[in-house]
This record gives sequence, structure tokens and C-alpha cells, in this order.
Amino acid sequence: MAELKGGQITAVVGGREIACWKEMTFNNFHFDSRLLNEQGLFFALSGERGDGHDYLGKVAEKPGCAAIVNKIEKVPPGLPALFVDDVLQALHKIASFVRDQNRKTLFIAITGSAGKTSTKEFAATLLAKGGKVHKSPGNWNNWLGLPFSLLELAGDERYAVFELAMSQPGIGEISTLASILKPDIGVILNVYPVHLEFLKTIENIAHAKCELLAGIAAGGAALINGDNDCLKAEADKYPVKKLFFGRGPGNDIVWRNSETTGSETVLSLEFEACLEKFPVPIAHGVLLENAFVAVVIARQAGLSAMLIRQGLRELQAVPGRGVIHQLADITLVDETYNSNPEALKQVMKWVAGNYSGLKVAVIGDMLELGPEEDSFHYRLGQDFAGLGFACLVTVGRRALHFRQGALDAGFPEDSTAVFIDPRAAGRHLLANISSGTTVLLKGSRGMKLELAMEELLNG
Repeated sequence: MAELKGGQITAVVGGREIACWKEMTFNNFHFDSRLLNEQGLFFALSGERGDGHDYLGKVAEKPGCAAIVNKIEKVPPGLPALFVDDVLQALHKIASFVRDQNRKTLFIAITGSAGKTSTKEFAATLLAKGGKVHKSPGNWNNWLGLPFSLLELAGDERYAVFELAMSQPGIGEISTLASILKPDIGVILNVYPVHLEFLKTIENIAHAKCELLAGIAAGGAALINGDNDCLKAEADKYPVKKLFFGRGPGNDIVWRNSETTGSETVLSLEFEACLEKFPVPIAHGVLLENAFVAVVIARQAGLSAMLIRQGLRELQAVPGRGVIHQLADITLVDETYNSNPEALKQVMKWVAGNYSGLKVAVIGDMLELGPEEDSFHYRLGQDFAGLGFACLVTVGRRALHFRQGALDAGFPEDSTAVFIDPRAAGRHLLANISSGTTVLLKGSRGMKLELAMEELLNG
């Protein structure tokens, strides 16, 4: 964690000091009073889930703790505090200050419609071969998670890797995050039809993701998926050093081919007309894309091919994102963390092409797709019908359109089952699954398909 003094913080954000604020020293920072340790700083944030000022009494009970507030009348007597107009803006300014103090650290930001967390985790694993790495915890990737991730910097890291995401309204969010982080390397993985509920078009998604490019630090560079024409066209509007990666021959870093044997894949990548091979302990097609980008990031960060190969041996899938579970002779492909049309399309084809025997798909709703959500589900259901799966289980209202698309494309109705409760879907599978079957589970985060997975693994 960073260590900051009260007076230092006042100099950064301004505000009115209460009690002995100026003499305080802080080394842990939270918006949840339960997580504060001694010398902790509490940010009294207000939102839909409650008002942090209601917990200032709990903060006052902890030795050496203080708070940043914007409701001075709620501060208990004796609690050191800093009164500001906007607690969130104060958090952002403090995080930006901490970032600027870590001038020897190489900051890396990853955004895109899918694959952010896996790519971040993979990149951190590779970069660890070159020095100490800080990475944002889990998916701490928004206006709240990113600044608190920065405040966890110890100050002696060689690399720091973060993911940047957006929610509603989308436009302007990544711009704000990038202005705080000022990455030395900015990475845009892809743009897919997600968040259409509020962004409306794929062009708007590309615009929102490319806001990252305006925040690149002086002398930094952007790594961009050059196979996506919409993304490339938007990125070309920004006067920053850009390197394009992908499978197409027009890219600066090209994925030439791959050869998979069992659970290992050898990637053949071209850097500046030089072909290099990288063995990866992964067969999952989507995760290989993430591993490819992690290699590109590590090379841009200055790691040698030898160190990258050492790091690749240690890659592991992130829970819910392509983890393969073996339940006796049944294979479970755990894609329960999230879903969007392109990711679902890719993983369905990958399972169909890489597993023999009976194959079952558990498909949950894809969320935030806007007015075309029914059409997206329906068309993917049509695609599914021709992939050779033996059974389809759907979870949720929107997934019914996926099922209807499959039925209209000739998939047998008696090989389908419909559920609202993911646990019920899991129990159904447990009772009906055959030996040697491969089961794919994929749905948006809100569908909680991990509960179906739990029924299977614990049954």
C-alpha cells in the first residue's frame, strides 16, 4: 500500500481539515469501514447502495483512522477528517498523485469488450519474470476499482497492470480512468457488440474504448487489435505511437499459426519479420488470444523471448473464464463469468471442433445488448444447431430466443431443456448427463451460471 500523510493529501485535493488531520499518516485505503486497519483512510462515498457517512462512527472506533467526507455535520467529535466538495473526485486526485510518484514503474492498461481480466492475469505472470509486478485485484476496473488499485501500490514495482472497463453511459468513462492512470502501454483487445443497451452502435463502442489512447503517457505506445477495421479506423484518429497486432498480414505483430497437442499449443508469432515460437500450456481457443496479447505486452515492456517462454509455462485460466474441470470422465468447460455474442460464438465453435463424443451446452442470457438482444440470441441459436451438440439447456428469458433459433434451424426439441434457476439447470444435468460428455456453460455475469457449475461439481 501507498503511505500518505494528511497534509500531503490536503495539498493534492484541497479541502478543510478537521481535528488532527494534518499530522495523520495512512497506509491503507477503503470505502468499506470493515476493511480498515490501523492508520486507515476511509472514503465516505455515497451511492445507490448507501451513504458512507453512515459508517463514520465505526471508523472513529478504529485507532489511527480518519475519513474524507463531504457532509461535515456527520463527522463524529474527535474523528480526524478532510471535508471536500466531492469524495469521489478527491479519490481520483489522490490516485493520480500516487501514480505520478511511481515514476520507475511501467504502467500498463488493458481494455476491450472481452478478455480483459485473463489478458491482465497472463501479462502479469509473464512480466513477473522481469521484476516485481502489481496488478489490479480481480476485476477492479471502473471509476472506483481503478483508483483503489493504484492506492495498493507499494512503490517498488517494476510493472503495474490494470484493466479499464465501462458501464452506463460508456462514453467518457475510460477517458477519466486513463487520465488517472496515464499508462505507458495502452492495450485495446477488441470491440464486440456489448453494452449496446446504452452505446447503441459498434462505432460508439470503438469510440469509447479508444478514449484510452488520449491518456497514454508521453513517450508511451498503444497496442491495438488490427484485425478489427472499426477499431483500427477509430484508433487512427489519435496521434499516439501505435502498434497493431493480429492474424492479418498488415499488422506489426502477426500470429502466423498455432499447433495444439493435448493441452499445449505452440504459437508462431512474427515480430519485425522475425518468426518466434512460444509454447503455451493452453488449448482453449479464446484464451490463446489472450495469451498472444500477453506475449505482445511483455515484448513491448522489454522482456526477452527466453523470459517470456519461462512465464508462459506458469499460465493458468482465470476462474469462470475457460477453466476446464474434470468430473470423472465428464469434461466441464467453465465460461460462466460473462458472455457476449462474439465470445459465445467463438467458444461454441472451439468446443465443437476440439471435443469428440457427446457435447452439451448450457447457455444463459447475454445482457446489455439493447433492442437487438432477441435477434443476437436467435442468430447464435441458429449457428449452434449445426455444430454437433447433442443437448441444449437454456437459463433465462433471453436464452429462449437462442433455443428458438436452434429449433428453427433443425435442432430437435426433445434435446432441449429450459430453466430460469441456474441451480435447477445444474441438477437437471447431474441427473441426465452421460459418461464421456463435454459440457459448455456460458452466460452473462448476472445469470450466475457458476451456481449450475457448483451443482455439477458438488453433486
